[in-house]
Amino acid sequence: MTSKTKLPAASSERRQKLTNEIRKHALGARDEALHPVRVKHAVQCGKALAKLKELLGHGSWNRWVETKCGVN
Repeated sequence: MTSKTKLPAASSERRQKLTNEIRKHALGARDEALHPVRVKHAVQCGKALAKLKELLGHGSWNRWVETKCGVN
């Protein structure tokens, strides 16, 4: 998908929602104070990443995750 390609609004909203979930769960998975639930956060982060990968398609995945989700 090129940067010039327009996605439907629903796809854009879904990407943003998943991006926010990934950020939240990535932070929770790294937070020492949340030790008892860190694995749950990591699992939820992984699930959201998998869904987002389906939406983004080939060629956009790495760049999106690094720049928008803050995960590398």
